[in-house]
Amino acid sequence: MMKKQLKQLNLKETRGITLIALVITVIILLILAGITIGKLTGKKGLVRKATDAEIKTELSQLKDCIDKYKAKGEGERIKRGDYSGEMSNDELKEKGVIVGGTSTEESLQLGIVKNFKEIKANNKLGKNGEQVNDGAIYKNVEEIKDLFAIDLINDNLYYIDEGKIWSIEGQIDVATLKGTDRIGPKVKITPNEISNVKEVELTFEIIDQGDLSVSNEYEYYLSTSSKSLKDGEWLSYENGTKVTIGGTSTTKYVFIKRIKDASENENTEDGTTVEIGNIKYQRYGPYVFNYETPKITIATTGENQYPAILTVTATSKGSNIQHIELPDGTIVEGSTNKLVTTYNATKNGPLTFKAIDETGEEVEVGYTVENVIEFITEWTITEANTEIKLPITDSPNIYVDWGDGTKENITTTYPTHTYTEAKSYDIKISGYLPYWVIGYSYNDDMIEKN
Repeated sequence: MMKKQLKQLNLKETRGITLIALVITVIILLILAGITIGKLTGKKGLVRKATDAEIKTELSQLKDCIDKYKAKGEGERIKRGDYSGEMSNDELKEKGVIVGGTSTEESLQLGIVKNFKEIKANNKLGKNGEQVNDGAIYKNVEEIKDLFAIDLINDNLYYIDEGKIWSIEGQIDVATLKGTDRIGPKVKITPNEISNVKEVELTFEIIDQGDLSVSNEYEYYLSTSSKSLKDGEWLSYENGTKVTIGGTSTTKYVFIKRIKDASENENTEDGTTVEIGNIKYQRYGPYVFNYETPKITIATTGENQYPAILTVTATSKGSNIQHIELPDGTIVEGSTNKLVTTYNATKNGPLTFKAIDETGEEVEVGYTVENVIEFITEWTITEANTEIKLPITDSPNIYVDWGDGTKENITTTYPTHTYTEAKSYDIKISGYLPYWVIGYSYNDDMIEKN
């Protein structure tokens, strides 16, 4: 009897211990399950990683579709002779690919992707965008559910869902977008216009205000028209870029696409706003290149002068005259686009004047002096092919008109000349004539008067 009671007691104790162990085991399993689920679904868990990967993949695929659509639009435009570059976000909006939306608290200006079919995108996410109307306003990103959107400031593509934002690189911190006091980005080109030059160096300055980074690269178009994009191409510039442009007898303009920030502020620091094909541009200019090479004019007054005073004027259009070089080698310096000087001509005959402007362009002009007082003698030649010798000594510096069409500068004594025809000739001499030796000429009998 005693053994039976003890056996029953042991059985009850065993059952109690087993039940307690079972309860403890269940608790431990629940704890372990919670830890496992937490690890799987946590911020860095396997489930979350899979979701991030899916979002990044769809973002990448969607961006590729948008880029191809823009490139196709640019190709069609080029066929029409329009070289204004790739399609803008404004044009995507016109095509119905995106609609406008604003997240007020984060100051986000968005282009919400609405028409996936138009750009041939096969996305599983972002379908709520198909229901959004243009001009949608959200208090903050927490109100936005399952949308793909282009940030119209920096052109980034986002996926937004209930307060979370992903870019192609992964999830980003929404807090970095909040509380930004944005001022309109400004683009300056210095100088913003100029006239009467051969060339000019333009400096592009991007003043960073808000999301725009000074390291971003943009494009400009150099056009010969103030109303259209003509005779040029889209070229890259970034903050601090310097570009030298020029030309002859032409006017050029620089166009850049206008840049907006999230508060709709635009780059209106300089230039003039123009609209071409429903796209707004900022135009700088005119840059007037009506440069011409220097010109020299020479004037003198009166007859029979000694010396003959010549007024020499050098002018330049689009540059300043650096100097004038006179026939005797004298240099007259200048610093304006007009330089005037004088030159004393002591003998008749050809002279050469030179002028050079600050661009290095040089011009050379010949001028024949004819109004210096002359010493004239008449000679009678009785036989053809007769040589005469003038009785001039002591290092002359003269200009001789022999009367038969021959004219020359002479610096030697007893110069000679041969006449091929028998007749009378007037020999005209100007310049420095030290001595005319009377009675010492080899041909005194030919001199009628002197």
